[in-house]
Amino acid sequence: MACAIARDAELGLETDVARFDAAGDCWGSPAGQQLCDEACDNGLTFLRERYSALPPECAS
Repeated sequence: MACAIARDAELGLETDVARFDAAGDCWGSPAGQQLCDEACDNGLTFLRERYSALPPECAS
């Protein structure tokens, strides 16, 4: 989530990362948690593969 927040700030965007907060929609059920974990992992992989200039929060 830190990566998305930092990238949004850098680009002047606002995306729906609130669902990944501790009280967000992702944590309503085990199935939802698994889907959100996979979406987050896939999103980070996508960003790292396509963009070389990412905020430091996206490195780990």
